[in-house]
Amino acid sequence: MRTVDYYRGLEESIRALLAKLRAVLSPEETNEVEAFLDAGEYGIALETLCWTLSTENKLVSAEVVDGISKLAEQMELDSGIWTDLAARSGN
Repeated sequence: MRTVDYYRGLEESIRALLAKLRAVLSPEETNEVEAFLDAGEYGIALETLCWTLSTENKLVSAEVVDGISKLAEQMELDSGIWTDLAARSGN
């Protein structure tokens, strides 16, 4: 059973990734991810972030990709959501 602290940690980690991506994401893209976070939809928030970065061909650092991959693994999400990002970042 997952605790409130677990979900709080997910939210904080995704918000930290968004902060690192402020120069990469448009305000609308950021707001879309934040709306899912505000609704407690952490998996959808992370998937939306990855989808946006991938489909818009955004360049991201290896540090961001590492953070995304660790979160995705922790949340037991399909690795397909971040592997494209890893390939383009040089990871």
